Amino acid sequence: MQPVADRLAAGIDDGRGPVHAEALSFRLAATMPRTEAQAAVKRRCKGVLATGTPLAELAARGFPQADLSGVFDPAAQFGLAPQEARSFAARAAALAKGPDRAKPGR
Repeated sequence: MQPVADRLAAGIDDGRGPVHAEALSFRLAATMPRTEAQAAVKRRCKGVLATGTPLAELAARGFPQADLSGVFDPAAQFGLAPQEARSFAARAAALAKGPDRAKPGR
């Protein structure tokens, strides 16, 4: 069994981008108070629902000076999750072979 990245991403993001709202609010909070950033993102999310315009487009229009690179890129939002998942899978596979093989350095 192998994950299919495109299908996983499609299940998370419908193309309009509200799933990235939190990442956007954190990015904006670097240049304004956090509550103000959250309110600005909430307004733009309402705009997404009302107009169907993607959040990335509304954010770029509303904050042309902001560096939004990576905010709307799912791969950039994974953090350490892929590495931790691979490590977990390796440990689980080692345990399946026997407890002595699951110990580091063996």
